[in-house]
Amino acid sequence: MARHLIPDIRQSISSPETLGRWLRGCGLRNVERGVANLQTIAGLDWSDAEISRFVSVLAKVLPELSDPDQALNNLERLISVSDSLAQKVCTLSSLATPFRGLLTLVSDSQYLSDLLRDEENFDVVAVGRFQPLSRKLIVSTAVAMVDDAKDAAEAMRRLRKFRQRETLRTAWCDLVLNYRIEQVTEQISAVAAAVCEAALFWCRRRLVEKFGSPYSQNADTCRYVILALGKLGGNELNYSSDIDLIAVYEIEGKIHDKAVSSNQEYFAQLTRDFVRMVGEPTELGSAYRVDMRLRPSGSRGPICKSIDSTLQYYDLQGRTWERQAMIKARPLAGDRSLGNVLLDRLQPWIFRPSLSRTDIAGIKSLKRQMERRTQQQGEDRVDIKTGYGGIRDVEFVIQFMQLLNGWNLASLRTANTLRAIGRLERAQCLTHEEAELLAGNYRWLRKLEHRLQIMHNQQTHSLPTDDASLDAFAKRMGIRKSSTSGTLHAFREKLDEVTRLNRVILDHLLHGAFGTSRVFQDAEAPVSAVVDLILDPDPSPEFVAEVLEPYQFSDPQTVWRILMELAEEKSQFISSRRCKHFFASIAHSLLSEVARTPEPDRTLISLASVSDSLGARGVLWELFSESPPTLNLYVRLCASSDYLATILKTSPGMVDELMDALQLDSLPSREWLQQDMDELSRGAVEIDLILSSFKSTQHMRIGVRDILNQDEIADTHRALSDVADICLQKVTSQQTERQLKKFSIDWETPASHAVPFAVLGLGKLGGREPNYHSDLDVIFFYDSDPEFESLLPKGTSPQSFFSQLAAEIVKAIGKQVTHRRLYEIDSRLRPSGKSGSLAVHVEEFARYFDSGPGQLWERQALCKSRPVAGNPELGRKIMAEVRKNLTLPCPDSLRDDIWKMRLAMQRDSQPGNLKRGHGGTVDIEFVVQMLQLAHADANPEVLTPGTLNAIESLSVAGLMKPDDAEFFREQYQFLRSVESGLRLMNTTARHDLPENESQLERLALLLNFSNGGKLSSKVSECREAVRQRAESLFRIT
Repeated sequence: MARHLIPDIRQSISSPETLGRWLRGCGLRNVERGVANLQTIAGLDWSDAEISRFVSVLAKVLPELSDPDQALNNLERLISVSDSLAQKVCTLSSLATPFRGLLTLVSDSQYLSDLLRDEENFDVVAVGRFQPLSRKLIVSTAVAMVDDAKDAAEAMRRLRKFRQRETLRTAWCDLVLNYRIEQVTEQISAVAAAVCEAALFWCRRRLVEKFGSPYSQNADTCRYVILALGKLGGNELNYSSDIDLIAVYEIEGKIHDKAVSSNQEYFAQLTRDFVRMVGEPTELGSAYRVDMRLRPSGSRGPICKSIDSTLQYYDLQGRTWERQAMIKARPLAGDRSLGNVLLDRLQPWIFRPSLSRTDIAGIKSLKRQMERRTQQQGEDRVDIKTGYGGIRDVEFVIQFMQLLNGWNLASLRTANTLRAIGRLERAQCLTHEEAELLAGNYRWLRKLEHRLQIMHNQQTHSLPTDDASLDAFAKRMGIRKSSTSGTLHAFREKLDEVTRLNRVILDHLLHGAFGTSRVFQDAEAPVSAVVDLILDPDPSPEFVAEVLEPYQFSDPQTVWRILMELAEEKSQFISSRRCKHFFASIAHSLLSEVARTPEPDRTLISLASVSDSLGARGVLWELFSESPPTLNLYVRLCASSDYLATILKTSPGMVDELMDALQLDSLPSREWLQQDMDELSRGAVEIDLILSSFKSTQHMRIGVRDILNQDEIADTHRALSDVADICLQKVTSQQTERQLKKFSIDWETPASHAVPFAVLGLGKLGGREPNYHSDLDVIFFYDSDPEFESLLPKGTSPQSFFSQLAAEIVKAIGKQVTHRRLYEIDSRLRPSGKSGSLAVHVEEFARYFDSGPGQLWERQALCKSRPVAGNPELGRKIMAEVRKNLTLPCPDSLRDDIWKMRLAMQRDSQPGNLKRGHGGTVDIEFVVQMLQLAHADANPEVLTPGTLNAIESLSVAGLMKPDDAEFFREQYQFLRSVESGLRLMNTTARHDLPENESQLERLALLLNFSNGGKLSSKVSECREAVRQRAESLFRIT
């Protein structure tokens, strides 16, 4: 059609019907205006060939555009500006890709079309500056533009022109090149930052020229920074967003000028000048609409404040919505290091260990207000920002989740919404599916928002209501009609799906935070009967029984008396009324958790005992009101772990560790533990209490994670081993120094590693698999060192010296501190046992096994050995002797001899013993040690301490079938986890499955079994299977 018209287009001016048919074929609706547009184009001083080419391109491109009518009309307006601009359009039409891009801009945006009527702006498109620019380059360009401006009016004009040109460049990347929404918003934000930086540069220079520089009290130039919040703070600005800013200066001070006497006045004037420079409307509009209302005290407060004043405001008056707002804060212009100082100091205020009821009420109220305003305006389905499932819904909940989790997950402290979604997924606060849907839907809505705003450069979020306009927006979103539905129908379906899925996910997330938390529900519910009971000074026995009946207590009157004691504050520094208030607010949740335990009465008595020893009950109840997980853990601990409960009772400050343990995302590393010990003991002479506190603290942290089933049992054991190692090393080091001082030995480096003395760990310690109450099996070694021996007092042999040192270590480790020992040391595994010297010379040890009476069981014990303290070089020498001994050929009777020992151990144990009894952990350990001894001569790599590590080594070496390895690994971990539960319960028989039904139920609760019967059955099945598999490997028929 176009080719038919081209030769006669100028002659066809008099035939509107012909042109109208052609325009309708190109997708135009208003053909009358289209004909007028073509008539204007036909009248240009272009050659027929240029006209023909121009119309030919229109024929190809117009049908593909979102709004062909608008495109042709804007093209005609553009050409009509001047002959020069008309010629540039003509030239561009010979370049297919740039001209198609130009048509896209004038079709999708009236605002961009108007900007292109300025030839300088048009040249941005014509020369093809279509690549995103770095922030540094954009800022330097903007600053250079205003550097030589003669006055404020000229600087303002240049900044507005700069913003227009950069908007065109960004829009080309967006509309023509289809850049990702993150790239587009980052570029828009970079342009805004550049304009602000340049404006501040110009304003401050003028102010310095007028008044001089402001100074702090130490005569340094006082610093100043502008912070961005909202979309600009998150590097996710829209085309037509306001920019939310806060101005802060470093410190109060004075300026020796009559007009401006203080730093506050000076920076207030600077801020006002800056706001005017950026935001004042001119013939070119404003560069950006500046909103300073998010500053402290809002519009009523000073336009800028000092850092200290700002921090004081947030600390004393800051509200929940301000914490949400400050999530997105970042330094924008001025001294960004000053901005970072402020934000760093605000982090503990923004991100707290838990959300209070006030926080949650504020968040929910803010959400309701937004929804109510949108519904009142009748836009809950057409406003893509504040409407149902819209942009604000996503941002709101993501910010809430950042507040909820950002205290202990620092990675969540990001201002950018999409980045926050990704990090929430990595932190497992969002599932992969939730994150994918939210991010995808958010990108789609933000793209739609951009298409709305770029049309007229208006801050709108409302979709058009007429079908024609909505159809055009659908096409701008890349939606085209299909064989089953039209463009408009497909767009509405997509929008409904996006907003519906958003709302489903977000409602689920909010209900997960609010709806399932009993404490939070109670905060909004009417006063319940249990609250009435707590607040009633003299309730009748009938009322007590009625209220407590749902909680399954056997003695309601005793329970009521305990509750009354818990509601009273003993500390004279805390309000008893406040204590009772907070206890009443959590009482239902507390009792509900207690009721879920096997013995509610016993649990409450234990809880009362622990709480009484902690003191400051009101603080405890307030903590529980803000942190339901801590309440749940506290009840579970009091119900099932006498060991941890005892630590709490004997260490009042340990409740903080209980809270910390909930926040830890992993067990403490060896390096972290060592650093903690070094800091605690730095400069200390007596370390007994330090060691006891260190062990209790770490056992609390490890035990809490154990109760919550957050770690594999092998990782729990490794952490317990690290704690024991560090305590043993510290004691060894201290006692070595004392021994040297006692004997007046002036050793060059008086530290344990320099003395020829080392400690070898065996058993569970050697295998890095001890439990909470495991003894420390060790052998103390020493070696010959002529230089050291020459310093010994006359008559003192090395054996005597090091045996005394070993005895002091045993004494210090076993010393009673705060009613309990640090550890029990067992050194009976040394050669010759109790009858031998406490410290063994390494050569004596070698002879004992080379040609002496070394027994098979002793060689087995050495399979789990490693140096744990003392001189590292000596430790390596000892291990060389150990490996030499373990790699000697074994007799043919090895299997039978080890199995006989195994059965002998079983005969001395109780039937329920999980360690030495039938199918217990010793079955697995003996299998592993038998295979290690049998094959170590040919495969020395299997000599690795630790049962699970040894199983892996044997499997890799092909000496244990993969099926056997997997079986033993799983059963060993299960039995050790049951044993761990028994240790946490602090039962008398620490290896025996309880015969007492109530104890068995408590153990089941601890191990997450529904009841004791199922646990008992599982243990029996496991032990029988272990025995059968062990017998098969020992070839027992």
